[in-house]
Amino acid sequence: MSHVETLRLAELWRSRLQPLAQGELRGTTPMTAGASVYEATGWLIEGVFCGYFRPEDADVLWVRTRAMVEAAEVPEYPRFMPVVAQGVQKLLREKDPFAAKDQMTEEAQREFELPLFPHALMLADQLFGDSLARMCTSVLASYDKTAWAKLMEELGKVDGALVAKRIGSPAEAPMDMAAVVAGFLRLLEHMNQSREFFDFARTRVPYGVDFESYLQRIGGLTAWHVPLLDAQARARFEQLTQSTWAILFVESVEEYIGADWAAAEARFEQHVSAMRSSWETYHLSAATAIA
Repeated sequence: MSHVETLRLAELWRSRLQPLAQGELRGTTPMTAGASVYEATGWLIEGVFCGYFRPEDADVLWVRTRAMVEAAEVPEYPRFMPVVAQGVQKLLREKDPFAAKDQMTEEAQREFELPLFPHALMLADQLFGDSLARMCTSVLASYDKTAWAKLMEELGKVDGALVAKRIGSPAEAPMDMAAVVAGFLRLLEHMNQSREFFDFARTRVPYGVDFESYLQRIGGLTAWHVPLLDAQARARFEQLTQSTWAILFVESVEEYIGADWAAAEARFEQHVSAMRSSWETYHLSAATAIA
């Protein structure tokens, strides 16, 4: 094992697998906790597949994490991409999970994916480590109707200053509507970073590279953070768009009485719509790979 490869696997353990093993995540539900475990395992699988991690080294790490993966709640479609879940389930069935036969053999595909892999993983780590975004994902994906309605009742007590306070002190943020709105804003930032990354990746696709496969495997890993294929989550995303606009902008109408609020609201909604559209393009295409 080279020194560089040792550091790569050590960082994956430190940033992803160890916090999950120690139960250190705030603002999660069993579903989102299981999705986090499956996503982290997916990054290990894809890193081995494109040559970023060595198979024999990954087997060592797998010994430490297999029991956690077996115990995790299996995330299901439409909140989680089936191609990712199936890959993890296949790994659990394999006697030698990271055997050489599982490595990418197409030279053009590997040369395209390998340089992009560390940046894709870095963006995913940032999203994973954002406790406010994680709260928002939990609310979108997992909260029952009663819990969601209770949060919505808090809207009248939330203003821009309280949302800013949650963003400034995420570690102390309680699970309330102000934190959910703050998490929604953080999700939009992560969605924008993802769009920029995949836009860049698309400009570098050479002849012979299957970009759709890349989106299904790499984009699909983080799709569950904004599960727009789920009707309930999508409806809540739309409600949060409207609520966020009202909290952050409309409350200031007295200060900016001459502003064209209809035009400003339209620009905000267009921005959110663009983020949603790019997320669907780059992260949810794996839905077509349902077995």
